[in-house]
Amino acid sequence: MELVTFTVEITIAAAAAEALPHAFDGSAHQWWVDVLASALSGLVHLPIAIFFVWLFHRFRLNRWLVVTALLATLLSVIVTGILDLFVGKIYSVAQQLLVAVGLNRFGYMLMPNLLVCLVGAIVFAWWFKHRPRVDEDEISQ
Repeated sequence: MELVTFTVEITIAAAAAEALPHAFDGSAHQWWVDVLASALSGLVHLPIAIFFVWLFHRFRLNRWLVVTALLATLLSVIVTGILDLFVGKIYSVAQQLLVAVGLNRFGYMLMPNLLVCLVGAIVFAWWFKHRPRVDEDEISQ
């Protein structure tokens, strides 16, 4: 949860850096601020996606990197949604503060957020697949 809190604070700081001078007139904020805030909020999904990449690697289900990364990204979005719904409001503080500075999370969230998560999952899937693997038989001997 500390990573989530840290990511929310970075997202808010990045969004507020440009949007605060124009927070309440609504006309002068730029599109790249929305994209940056969305990309930084993609870091919320990344630890869960990395966990699923590791799980696929552990059970040797990582033959195709892109498929592994896509499944990990999809599962991370589902798990984050379930956590947000039942455990705690992950996005509630970020949503309130982004609205206060003039940004709407639901207006920009989808593509940059998922792209950051997908690229991170691809990088970790590639790393897991190409690092030297220690065979359990060699360890026992």
